[in-house]
Amino acid sequence: MEIERILQNRVNRGTRAGRPYLVFESAAAECLDAAQFLLSTPNSKHARLLERAVVISMVSAIEVYFKDVLDGIFRLCAPAFFEPHLKRLHATKYDISELVDFHRNRVHPLELIAANQSFQNTEVIDSVFSKFLGKSLWGSVLDMKVRVKDAPENEYQFEAKLLSDLKKLFSLRHELVHDPSQKPVFSNVVRDQIQSASVLILGVDIALMKMIAENQDPDLKTNA
Repeated sequence: MEIERILQNRVNRGTRAGRPYLVFESAAAECLDAAQFLLSTPNSKHARLLERAVVISMVSAIEVYFKDVLDGIFRLCAPAFFEPHLKRLHATKYDISELVDFHRNRVHPLELIAANQSFQNTEVIDSVFSKFLGKSLWGSVLDMKVRVKDAPENEYQFEAKLLSDLKKLFSLRHELVHDPSQKPVFSNVVRDQIQSASVLILGVDIALMKMIAENQDPDLKTNA
């Protein structure tokens, strides 16, 4: 892994202020606004380029969210909570020159683990975060029921279609990057997939923030 990429990840992470979900929510709102614009002006000069940009940007926002949450687990949770899972998250071996380079640039081993993850696949996401939850992340979200603050009488359950739409969005992003065609990209269906992904990440955030809160490092509570 290139040391420059790890250091750039560190710099980029420092520019994202606030909770991972709030950063994601802002990016997702921009993608939904752009999607609505494209649907209302399908014949604009750069429509095809913008269509691809919206899908790729939405998937990138999702990946950044999961990277930042993983970083949050390492920063906020008790070491005894996450250390048993580290070997399964990162089994890469390094030669001595790489280790010296990491030391020279003050790269923490947990930075290596976080930087090595790619969250553009639902199976990979579930594999990583189920290790901390002790059960499937997606199963945890789809079993969840929530109530809206302004309408507590209305109970909402996250539907399996949300996960199905996220898988389709990931697949579309892969196609646009690795096997692009000249066929139209955007439709109400893609816009709805972006909306579904946004709702699903809300459920994910509820589950993961609860997990982090329950396993917070007691030393952080003492020093707060």
